[in-house]
Amino acid sequence: CINKKMVYTAHLGEEDLRIGDGDGTEDKPIVLRYFSPDIHLMKRCAATTVLNEGVKERVEQKGVENVYSIPVGINIDKYRNDDDVESEDIRILYVGSVTPRKGIDVLIKSLEKVISKASNNIHVDIVGDLSMEPEYVSRINNLIDKYGLNQNVKLYGYVSEEELIDFYSSADMTVLPSREEGFGMAL
Repeated sequence: CINKKMVYTAHLGEEDLRIGDGDGTEDKPIVLRYFSPDIHLMKRCAATTVLNEGVKERVEQKGVENVYSIPVGINIDKYRNDDDVESEDIRILYVGSVTPRKGIDVLIKSLEKVISKASNNIHVDIVGDLSMEPEYVSRINNLIDKYGLNQNVKLYGYVSEEELIDFYSSADMTVLPSREEGFGMAL
């Protein structure tokens, strides 16, 4: 980036860790308390793109110039479900990696309460990479068993784009129980 011909595309997440204020009091590795590799690279590129205005403001406060906010666009017609099928069932969809940061455990714990009080059948489809944190996936499966949600919750793992379109099209709602998110692209 030093020759100013490159563009830095920042899909950050964990922003406090990666571009925090550097006051030395945050709970993060000591090098990141005083130095942000992301900011260092952004300053050396011709331009930086970020996903929202909040991140843009934060990096500009760090002295980064030529920052552009480019939100993710989507063709909603591709995901539209025009079926007029009435159903008593409610389909909830989560799409994303299955890692602690994404908060699937919070979703499962809350489902136990929601499902016990709902008059509808609730089905939750969890779609995303299951290989990143096998211990966490095991924890999720244990929570599903613990709360008796085996008939309601299904983990699908990674699916093709065509299958993903089908999941979105059949969902009544999507959820993202993330503990921290740069920009909820899946939503």
